[in-house]
Amino acid sequence: MDSRIEVVVAAIERDFCDCKLNCETLAGLVNLSPSRLHHLFKTETGEAPMTFINCRRMREAEVLLTTTFLSVKEVRYRVGFCNYGHFTHGFKRDHGVTPGKYRAIAGSKVRIVETSPAAPLSIAESDTK
Repeated sequence: MDSRIEVVVAAIERDFCDCKLNCETLAGLVNLSPSRLHHLFKTETGEAPMTFINCRRMREAEVLLTTTFLSVKEVRYRVGFCNYGHFTHGFKRDHGVTPGKYRAIAGSKVRIVETSPAAPLSIAESDTK
């Protein structure tokens, strides 16, 4: 992978929760124009930079919705969506339900299992039916 894209991916992983993170900011990190970054990023990763960022944000939202008692508004803020409507619409587009409904469904069907302190949390189906 192009070293500039590696820098951008690392910046996204570090700063995805900043709602001001955008292509212009990322392009500045690697001295590219936003359009050149968009083209190079899509060539290297198969996704546009903002699609990549929003997918990362949605993955984090899934974790927070299923492992915390934070309000949906707080989850939205913590994963980097400044606009509540954009978060809710994007979440529903990706998951078929609103964030609140996702939490209710996930809460009734899963239990959280911690595999080890160093390993990420995994979700296992509940034994109760």
